[in-house]
Amino acid sequence: MAEFLDAVDGFLWGMPFIIFVLVIGLYYTLRSGLFSIIHLPYIMKNTIGNRSDSEKSSSDGTISSFAAVAIAIGGTVGAGNLAGVATAVATGGPGSVFWMLVWAFFGMMIKVVEVTLGCYYRNKDDDGNYYGGATFMIEKGID
Repeated sequence: MAEFLDAVDGFLWGMPFIIFVLVIGLYYTLRSGLFSIIHLPYIMKNTIGNRSDSEKSSSDGTISSFAAVAIAIGGTVGAGNLAGVATAVATGGPGSVFWMLVWAFFGMMIKVVEVTLGCYYRNKDDDGNYYGGATFMIEKGID
């Protein structure tokens, strides 16, 4: 049984999965009209370039766009990501950096689609606060 599970694990997390993610990322990128490239100046201007709104009072329950980006990056990038990049460069050489950039570019569009669907399928509680995420997206989206 362990050999069977190892074979399934190797198949699912091997080359088929890599090709699947790259193809889906390419599909979303082309289908969105190269959203991540065309809107990059707007995104940079309203997150990194406009840091003056980071001093805005959060008494109304909102946070600045820079704070939202900082929180998202802080929740995504961890020691595993840093060690993973170092390990990839050490074992795969400089060419691995190119493939990590390709993977990140198409993975970025997959993340945009995931966040968009999360916002579309979010719920509002009794106090008027929004909540949601991947579990709610799957629950409400598959119905």
